[in-house]
Amino acid sequence: CDGVLEVSYAAKSAECPVCNEAINLNDYEINKPLYEDIFTRGNVTINKLGSLECESLVCHNLKAYGEINTLVHATGDVMIRTRATLPNGLRCKKLLVGRDAHVEVGGDVYAEEMEVDGVITADAFNCVGTTRIDGHGAINGPLKTRSVAMENGGALNGALQIVATKPQAAG
Repeated sequence: CDGVLEVSYAAKSAECPVCNEAINLNDYEINKPLYEDIFTRGNVTINKLGSLECESLVCHNLKAYGEINTLVHATGDVMIRTRATLPNGLRCKKLLVGRDAHVEVGGDVYAEEMEVDGVITADAFNCVGTTRIDGHGAINGPLKTRSVAMENGGALNGALQIVATKPQAAG
């Protein structure tokens, strides 16, 4: 509902003062296979022995060291350091793809910033800020961004569109 709410650091839940909807603020640490949706304004960490396979993950920050197969919508940063399949897209503030990561996105990626040192494939990439492709990184798909920096050895396999204004984010 776009209501604004301030809560203490230790809070685990809250209620929106505008729409009275319950808000989960819990952090999640996944250490084994999990097959259920997660909706939280907290952070989610998928450890190396953990995996997440579900319809949807909504969180603030995501750190994925274990396998992930879901739609991801993060209000903060997403760091992926493993194999990931995101069948319905990815939306986040900052996307970090680690050196050994292989990410397949079935849909579009929307981010304010991107730093790629692994391999990521998507239908389209929309970055409202800077896209950085490190020496081991590869972006497979068309990229629309405000600026791009690519190290020697990095790859962009798709059309590049540099835009002077911020690309429009899909609702």
